[in-house]
Amino acid sequence: MKKDSGFTIIELMVTISVAAILAAVAIPSMQGLIAHNQITSANNELLSATMYARSEAVMRGLPVRVCNSSTTMSATPACAGDSSWASGWIVFVDADANDNVSSGDTVLRVFANSSNSITITPATGNARGVMYDRNGRAEGISAAGAHTTTGNSFTTCSNKVSDGRVLSITLSGRASTTKKDPC
Repeated sequence: MKKDSGFTIIELMVTISVAAILAAVAIPSMQGLIAHNQITSANNELLSATMYARSEAVMRGLPVRVCNSSTTMSATPACAGDSSWASGWIVFVDADANDNVSSGDTVLRVFANSSNSITITPATGNARGVMYDRNGRAEGISAAGAHTTTGNSFTTCSNKVSDGRVLSITLSGRASTTKKDPC
């Protein structure tokens, strides 16, 4: 006599129930992990942009600026002129030191913010970006367009988790990141 092989309906239902319970526990943890990775990624991209701008300013002997841009996908990206960093940012040589991309300036890199859940909030002193001089020193550019030398920082948060990251830039141009909880 041949014995039938396979699962009974009860065994299948128990297996599906256990899988559903494990998924219900694991999915929220995964969403938090994904949000933390997005925060870290956006913060690291901004850190990379500032470090690159500083090295280019020293190498070229010209001011290099990091500014927010709402035209990162355009063939000719420009500074946004406001304090919203939601769309992304650009790094450019500001040869005429007018705080805007103009005909004599060179756009070096463009960074697009890829996540709608991530917000990057600048300090008031650098709402429109950071400018590095030929010595690698940093100045913030406020919403009014004034150059400031203190309090240059960016806070990266997500609406999915309570903590975030802060990118701080010193007057000497050095950048560092720290955790921020709550965001």
